[in-house]
Amino acid sequence: EKELEKEREKEGKKTPFHEEEVFDPKILKGKNLNILKQFPKDTKKHLAVIPRECPSQQQAQKFFEEIPYFEEVWGKIRCSSAEQDIQDLLEEEEVLPEETFKDPFFPHWLKEMSEVAIAFGASQGNDEIAFWLGGSRGCSLYHVDHVPYRLLVTYKGPGTEYVPEHAVDRKAFDNEDQDNVVKDPEAVKFMKRWDVAMFRGGPQGVVHRSPQAAKTEDSLLMRLDQVEFWETIMNDEDQYYDSDEDGEGEEGEEGDEENGEGEACPLPEKKGPEHCRCSKE
Repeated sequence: EKELEKEREKEGKKTPFHEEEVFDPKILKGKNLNILKQFPKDTKKHLAVIPRECPSQQQAQKFFEEIPYFEEVWGKIRCSSAEQDIQDLLEEEEVLPEETFKDPFFPHWLKEMSEVAIAFGASQGNDEIAFWLGGSRGCSLYHVDHVPYRLLVTYKGPGTEYVPEHAVDRKAFDNEDQDNVVKDPEAVKFMKRWDVAMFRGGPQGVVHRSPQAAKTEDSLLMRLDQVEFWETIMNDEDQYYDSDEDGEGEEGEEGDEENGEGEACPLPEKKGPEHCRCSKE
């Protein structure tokens, strides 16, 4: 193993050991969900990552493989009744087959989602949060989120791609030069399934995107936001679309080109004003 590492050093390649040694001042790593409460207080950190292993891996893999693709389900949930609220939402929207609810793994998944939701709500000091679950992913441009905070967990398909700060060319990013945003492709990282990623939004946020593999593989991910953010965006959207008589004018089309959907720009039912900062293709 050491010999292989030396050979890779000669070739100028980074080893997993080196990747761990590169300190990123913007990323906070933790072992459990308790770190989410600390994250908002540490204003120098823009991404909190909690690596996790999938429980009952074989059972989970079979469970998620049998869930057919659905675009999205979304709604407000209360942390004080998160487990029941999530189940009610999934049943009301009928996005999952009846067999899914009867599967022995479903209660474990439901409990897991509710625990993450409760931890996110606690980090924001709110009982009510915005819950989104689905397979819709589309923002394949490198971007930073224009949201206060956003939490992502991938259950099926490839995880979110993100770029450590030392590997980002901020000048290229600011100039919308997608081809040169990443200075060191080998430094690019991917969230694994079940990993928790909580992003702090803003122009200095961690650069990330929906992975290219998501274009050809089915996905299922959970996204959590502040309710106030959703309400602001939906109000802005109403004004945005009302400004054009049929809602399909030139201004609306331009907005769509800027944004895209998915990890960066989830807007229930409509697309509208920018809340991620994407470099154009």
